Amino acid sequence: MSCVALLLLGVLGATQALPAPWTHWQYSAAITVPPALSPRLVRVLVPDQVSRRAREDWPDLRVIDDSGREVPFVLHARLGRRSSEDRAARLMDVTSKPGEDTRATLDLGAGARVHNGIEIQTAAPEFFARVAIDVSPSGRDWRIVREDAPIYRFRASGLEGNQAVHYTDNSSRFLRLRISDGKERFPLSGVVVRYEVTEEPELVRADVPVRTDGAAPSGESWWVAVGGGQPLATVEIAADQATFHRPVRVRASDDGKTWRSLASGTVYRMGRGPERDHLRVELGDTRAQLLRVEVVNRSDPPLAGASLTFFATPRRVVFRADPTRTYRLLYGNPRVSAPDYEMTRVVSPADLDASSPPRRGRSHETRSSRGKGTRAWLVSAPAMIDESNIPRFKQRLEIRYDHRPAVGHGSDELGVCPFNRMGECELRGRSRRLNLVDATGVAFCLELGLPFI
Repeated sequence: MSCVALLLLGVLGATQALPAPWTHWQYSAAITVPPALSPRLVRVLVPDQVSRRAREDWPDLRVIDDSGREVPFVLHARLGRRSSEDRAARLMDVTSKPGEDTRATLDLGAGARVHNGIEIQTAAPEFFARVAIDVSPSGRDWRIVREDAPIYRFRASGLEGNQAVHYTDNSSRFLRLRISDGKERFPLSGVVVRYEVTEEPELVRADVPVRTDGAAPSGESWWVAVGGGQPLATVEIAADQATFHRPVRVRASDDGKTWRSLASGTVYRMGRGPERDHLRVELGDTRAQLLRVEVVNRSDPPLAGASLTFFATPRRVVFRADPTRTYRLLYGNPRVSAPDYEMTRVVSPADLDASSPPRRGRSHETRSSRGKGTRAWLVSAPAMIDESNIPRFKQRLEIRYDHRPAVGHGSDELGVCPFNRMGECELRGRSRRLNLVDATGVAFCLELGLPFI
């Protein structure tokens, strides 16, 4: 049975100097563990305040105990993954009707393996088309599995675009494509059939200031976002328009003068079915200081009511805590390499996910003790959402891609939030938020308006 831990960032003054091997770390944060009968895995969320000061990829993170001993840990993140396998398919029967569509049939052979996507191959430098996909086990009776999927390429604007179309898993032998571009025969040169497996990453909203950029040329809309060095995984572009399709470029800069290409993609709301909305562009965990998001409008007016939201994949430090010890997280050392602990190989992902989350604590963060000034601030770190309360949580919140508040506003991460101490399963005197006496229950559930159990 796992126990919760208490996260505490403590002021580190001259009388609390780090042990000799650790004096080159600029910052430290104390993690205390409440009494328990035996050691167990605990996890601590790494907030963006730490990420901004730690080095890229966090090679300078360390955990030590109150004796100065280095404690092995795993930096855990649900990054998601994608894998793809091509399927053998024979392209045949390519036909077209001017003003209507271009059609092609693919035969995957007897005993076709499961497939769920295609990639259109064409040499055309400029095009926009819609693709519909039908499947049939025999080549006679057809069933629609995808309609109005957009594909495009605008090389004149520096956009390779998207030529991939996805549909639900299927093992039918025959595929029929219907490509509509409103012109003559689509210059189809080939089709690749694939089976893709996608595991979505965990995403939380990131606190990123965004402003419009008036330097955008005609036919484009630009926004500049201050990433500030925190890792960002995705940007979502929402709009009030009922239908739209816009290519997107993302550039990065460290000084606001020199910009480098970072990512590109497409946002759209069109067609029918569950994939009608596609509003996100992946950023690859960039830690750029500045990001410029460029939406290509071409001859259309700018998107009505457009807004940008950035998302990050949270990281958690997971280590085995002895309840008789206290622990400290160190970060901010430009000269060290990432540690290589066997813990990363011997602890299963299931155990990492099941590790005890930190709970609320009154905390401060400071520079380490090399004569530098200190800066204290309050933080909180309560229990994470776990498997027992996910169903009730989903019933009470309207969610789409994420079920967590923005980074900096979640109750399981570092952020300003003063309150009184509380015991296990007890709420008492939550400063300026709750006025409860002798209330018992799960604190996190109460904060979300969930019933006590």
